[in-house]
Amino acid sequence: DRHIRRVPPAERHHAAVVDRDQLNAVNLTFVAVGRYLGSVDGQIIVFFVMTVAAAEAAVGLALVIALFRHGETLSPDAFTSLKW
Repeated sequence: DRHIRRVPPAERHHAAVVDRDQLNAVNLTFVAVGRYLGSVDGQIIVFFVMTVAAAEAAVGLALVIALFRHGETLSPDAFTSLKW
């Protein structure tokens, strides 16, 4: 398909920004639809989505800290295997 393209290595770090923007758009949609329908269900869903996103960020940060403590570097070339 012509719409599928491979992401070059220089652009891979932007994927997190795109995901965060999409998450914000979905959260805004939940709140807007909930307000339109006169319900707080959208806000409740957004609360749980934000909680899961915060937990995901905490796990990612813990992984980065663990890798840095183990190898004293964050260069991807230094981590060639999944063994400690």
